[in-house]
Amino acid sequence: MTPILPRIKKIYGLDISKPELIASILSKWSSDERVDLVKQHDIIAFEYRVHCAKLINDFNDSTVTEETKKQQTLDADCLATLLLHLNKDYLNVQREVDRLTQDKIIRAQLFKKDEEKDKQAISIHTKSYFSKSIRDTTGSTNVMRLFTTRLRRLLLALTLFNNTLSTYNQFILLLNKYATPFLLYLGWAFFIPRLFGNLFFTLKHLLPYNMSPEEKSLGWKTRLSIQWAARWPELGNDITWFIVGLLNCFVLVGPLMPVVVFVSFGLQICDVVLAAMRLYIDVKKYTDLKKEYQLLIKGGKLEKDVHTHTQSMVEHFNQHIAYEANRLTVILCSASMILVSLIFMIPVLAASPVLLLIGGIIATTTSFMAVGSLKYIESTKPKMDMSALLNQSTGPGFFNNKKDTSPANNALPKVKSPARGLRNNASPH
Repeated sequence: MTPILPRIKKIYGLDISKPELIASILSKWSSDERVDLVKQHDIIAFEYRVHCAKLINDFNDSTVTEETKKQQTLDADCLATLLLHLNKDYLNVQREVDRLTQDKIIRAQLFKKDEEKDKQAISIHTKSYFSKSIRDTTGSTNVMRLFTTRLRRLLLALTLFNNTLSTYNQFILLLNKYATPFLLYLGWAFFIPRLFGNLFFTLKHLLPYNMSPEEKSLGWKTRLSIQWAARWPELGNDITWFIVGLLNCFVLVGPLMPVVVFVSFGLQICDVVLAAMRLYIDVKKYTDLKKEYQLLIKGGKLEKDVHTHTQSMVEHFNQHIAYEANRLTVILCSASMILVSLIFMIPVLAASPVLLLIGGIIATTTSFMAVGSLKYIESTKPKMDMSALLNQSTGPGFFNNKKDTSPANNALPKVKSPARGLRNNASPH
């Protein structure tokens, strides 16, 4: 027995122990009850991901009984069914529906013998989603865009230390002549795909056209708040920098060009504030969920096996929260360092070539350090994808594998705290 189903019943008043009845139960709820549940879909999804990570970890642990693994698998299916209903009927997020369906298909094969498994059913089918492709492409190419812009700034600062007629200066100034217009237009055009993608899907869920009755019943205010909660970091970033890019390209030119520095400085402050808000909001809501499990342990009324499972879940919560905190802390520190580098571009200080060079070095170095740190942190991300179980079967059943299952080899990997991680590392569609 795991504490997940009782927690869902206690907090939301919903018994999901019989997945086939979830849809009919929700249909009988009042509108306010459904709204309260749908608003918490991201918390339930996080709880599901942590439970899946624990299931994957227990898969290789010989001290965990097969009965316990079966119960955890059943509870994961119950939680997945609830999320399926929320994402399909109320949120209309097909990507999550497909992923949850695939998870259930994989788990359905776990306790079957090799000859009974449906090899076709458990094969992973990767689909391409337009909105996700835009986000992924924007995220990956933004690193190169920022690095190019900051490297240009450093190279221009170095020209102040050379003779005007030097080969280096002539080459850099010639390169800058053609690079500047390109980078100015890129400064606003780069954000168009993701910005308009997010605006399109926000309107899609806001306007009551081609919408399921369940989603429409939530009301436009609830639908808007759900979309804003999911998209505000990207919308806030893209709208501000898109507008600033247009101003820099078409308005702040000629005699107004010095104003660009102050506008960029102000917007970078907004970037720091947004990064700090995201760190606080995300970590707090996940920590609050962990505290609910800790209260169950402190209550002392749990059976031994439930108590053990709850303690293990808390350890996995710590691992996931550490990963998110580390990742978002690096983003916050990177934005803060760029803000510091912009101080050296303020006209009063920019008169000094040394200060301009220091600012360029800080900006360029920050890019390198942030990318390196984020790659390291990504390597510590807990395994939550149920497809990780597909390659672990060597015996007649999925759980009869021959791997080393000693507790020492199956302990949770240690994840550094955000502070230590930074010291050791130099930086719904």
